[in-house]
Amino acid sequence: MMKTPKVYSYSRISSAKQAGGTGIDQQTDREALEKVSIEYGLPIADESFSDVSSGYHAKHLDGDFGRVLGLIESGGIAPESILVVSNLDRLSRQTVNEAMAQLLRIINAGVRVYTSIDGKLYSKDDANLTATLIVSLIYMERANEESQVKAKRTLGNALSIIKEGARDADGYHKAVRSIGRAPWYLDVTSGFVRPHKYYFPIAQEIVGLVLQNQSIKAICRYLNSKYEAPKINSNRKFVDQGWSDTTIRRFHLSKLLTGEQTFTIEGAEYVISDYAPAVCSESEFYQMAAIRSKNARKSGNKRTTEFDGLLNGIGVLTCGWCGGSMTKVLDRHQKVRYRCANAFNKADYCKGFSVKAELVEDAVIRVCADKVWTAKDSGTDATGAIQAA
Repeated sequence: MMKTPKVYSYSRISSAKQAGGTGIDQQTDREALEKVSIEYGLPIADESFSDVSSGYHAKHLDGDFGRVLGLIESGGIAPESILVVSNLDRLSRQTVNEAMAQLLRIINAGVRVYTSIDGKLYSKDDANLTATLIVSLIYMERANEESQVKAKRTLGNALSIIKEGARDADGYHKAVRSIGRAPWYLDVTSGFVRPHKYYFPIAQEIVGLVLQNQSIKAICRYLNSKYEAPKINSNRKFVDQGWSDTTIRRFHLSKLLTGEQTFTIEGAEYVISDYAPAVCSESEFYQMAAIRSKNARKSGNKRTTEFDGLLNGIGVLTCGWCGGSMTKVLDRHQKVRYRCANAFNKADYCKGFSVKAELVEDAVIRVCADKVWTAKDSGTDATGAIQAA
């Protein structure tokens, strides 16, 4: 059965802060979608796409934009569909030739691109496509130059703050907010790097628990029973997923715990030894690293090096109950199972259960095999079908 062409939206914003407010609202303008839907007689798709990152870097191909391209090439987004963006620089701010290649890649696959800023439709059936693309090329060149200027301005601002070394009346360093993001136990809302009133003492308590050689699972269970967890950025929305093993597992890795921060700007490193209030001493930091390293070696020797799952660690499995990531575990019979990481850590908000890995993997393999043979029998390339599956 042929898929129905629909109207899809794609937006890209430069920061997670925008995602919580007007940034996404403006760029996925419902009125623009409805206008296109009425004008071209196509239904609006239930799914929209957006990335919280700068398209000036090629990393955006790993996000929703990469999914859009994959769906277009696999047929998941039907030909004659329309992809609505605010303007062409939403697609890419890489070099202009690469940006134009992305636009051509979409329209050559039969999917049209509509820019809401000027009401222009890009289609391979356009008799004036060559002239339209020349104008677009000039437009994207200008957008690319503006992005470079903005990037240099951002780095220049960060560098001036670092060199200036300004501090408030309490001695807290001025925050370098234009690059990087402050960890959950620090508060930079005042413009200076201050300890978070609620979470900083918790971070200090975690240090103590790690130094007591408490397991990650035990620490998560304790924190979830006593403290509200910081909200994390998940799928462009800040949500509460409790104290997860990922948060605690990575906790001891950052030298910022000692107050030291390293900024890398245009290949040069700038180290500020007292950039942030210290959660622990340098001695405690290295003690934590030694404890975690020792425990990791023990764990690796006993269990984790002996098995692996086909689907874990690649971001395709999520818990149907809470949306958390799925992790691999061994049951008492030494069989691999998939289990929600939040449920594994006894988070109250997740009641998810585990499932045999072989059941999930067998189902996925069967679907992929069906797609492969169907595509081969019809004399078409199977690559897109596998990606769609």
